[in-house]
Amino acid sequence: MIYPDNNKKDVWDLFMTIILLTSCVVTPYEIAFENDISHSISGIQIFDWSMDLLFLLDMIVIFNSAKYTEDYDIIDDRKAISCDYLKGWFTVDLVSCLP
Repeated sequence: MIYPDNNKKDVWDLFMTIILLTSCVVTPYEIAFENDISHSISGIQIFDWSMDLLFLLDMIVIFNSAKYTEDYDIIDDRKAISCDYLKGWFTVDLVSCLP
C-alpha cells in the first residue's frame, strides 16, 4: 500500500502532472500537423505509446494508494479504495489511456 505522505508518491504525482501537461501540448500539435498516417512507426507514436503506458501505470498506482477522508482518517482498505475509484475517475482514466 502506498500512503499519501510517502515522498515517492509525491514525486510520482509531480511526474504524472508533467506527463499530463505534455500530453495537453503534444496532442493538439499532432492533430494540427500530422498530414497523413504512415505505416511506419514514428518517434511521436512511440512517445504516445509511452505516455499511454504511464497513464496505465498510474491507474495501478491509484488502486494501491491509501487516501484521506474528509475527517483526515486514512483509508487503506483495498476494496474501499477500489470501489471509490471505480465509481469516480476510473472510466475517464481508462478511456484516456486507450490508443
